[in-house]
Amino acid sequence: MRFVIRNKSLRKVLLDDKSKECFVEHITVPEGVKSIFSDAFEGVQNVKSITLPSTLKSILTHAFSGCTSLETIFIPAALESISGGSFNDCCSLKSIEVDADSEYFCSVDGVLYTKNMSVIVCYPPARKEKGFTVPDGVKQIGAYAFYKCLNLESVVLPDSLMRIWAGSFSNSRNIVSLNVPPRVKFIGLGAFRRTKWIDSITEDFVILGDGVLYKYQGKGGKVVIPDNVRAISDGVFMNGEYITEVFVPDTVRVIGNLSLGDCDMLERIRFPLEMHENGRLIFKNTSQLYDTGLEYPTTGTLYDRFVIFSLKSPVVLNVGKYVFTEREYMQRAFIFSDVYQFSQAANYDECEYCWVIAAYDAADHSRIEAEEYVKQNAKHIINCVIERNDYDLLSKLVTINGVITKGNISQFIDHAIDNTQKGGDVKIQTLLIHYKNEYFPDISIEI
Repeated sequence: MRFVIRNKSLRKVLLDDKSKECFVEHITVPEGVKSIFSDAFEGVQNVKSITLPSTLKSILTHAFSGCTSLETIFIPAALESISGGSFNDCCSLKSIEVDADSEYFCSVDGVLYTKNMSVIVCYPPARKEKGFTVPDGVKQIGAYAFYKCLNLESVVLPDSLMRIWAGSFSNSRNIVSLNVPPRVKFIGLGAFRRTKWIDSITEDFVILGDGVLYKYQGKGGKVVIPDNVRAISDGVFMNGEYITEVFVPDTVRVIGNLSLGDCDMLERIRFPLEMHENGRLIFKNTSQLYDTGLEYPTTGTLYDRFVIFSLKSPVVLNVGKYVFTEREYMQRAFIFSDVYQFSQAANYDECEYCWVIAAYDAADHSRIEAEEYVKQNAKHIINCVIERNDYDLLSKLVTINGVITKGNISQFIDHAIDNTQKGGDVKIQTLLIHYKNEYFPDISIEI
């Protein structure tokens, strides 16, 4: 067994599949490790228990994903953060226990909460109970907290609840009964995806909690959102290929992430004049959207950290006092965390590159979409980063599992060497070679 540790972060647990190591049932993570990266335990399918070090501070999303035999885990006192989805697909997990001295987390009957019991972090999916009542006082259901809990049939949520994060109940397909309390103002992307409960709702507009439009399942065309909607959830109109127009009422104060993703026929949208929050990926692949008839607010905060979308023909869009010129070859929506990034983007030739810069530096709820995009377009993006000598961004991108692979590392190193010979930053070449030596030592290269 080998632990790949860099800067006190556990990047990977490597087992020799030709020996008995692949059947190991217990793993002790070395002392000194402060964080566990995404997919660090990928492929470690037979481990039943894991001892975490007392030095551990953070666990990143999907850290233990795929540990299908993991039954229990103990959270040390020093651990400060656990990202949503850290235990996804740990289908044998029965209990999560926490050190009594922890100031950040607690466990009640094996269910993981934040210390003050305001957030439920993870409900172990192998619990046998068919019903569960979330305690009163809980204000948030954490991302993927009830992911793929196949034994659950009913969940009772408390009146204190205000936010339900992405994927909270996704793939818990046997849930047939669930209530969304009236104080809930936010519901994340796919929170109830693949549950019998949400699939049983047949209305065109699925409105939950305090006027949250969670899902649209109408036929498309002209879509007029009801006046009782106060918030549009993440991904409401994703894949709405037949939607041509969307009218958002003045009652709406929040528009979620990816709300209008892949609406290929969208031609016109009307926004309210003022909004309190907005997603960073409202538009994506809306290639038919022209400026004709487009209505934009000139006041409010909608574009403080917003997106401009792709167009088939060049057009100048006025966003408050900022003007941005779209070019023909833009193929995708772009995310900007502030107006400065937005205004600077016009200076880039490869605008997909701008999308990656902004998306990867955006808030956590945009990170999953950004990383998936990077994986799917790794060749173009990494080569572009190399040519721009952007060492800092490359350092981030190589940490995404699946971006640098055994199949592409040699090509990237060759490209970096060519770039260095043309006057590029030698640190780019060095970073990739060190990555190869650590993760793919069997690959030989000529320098």
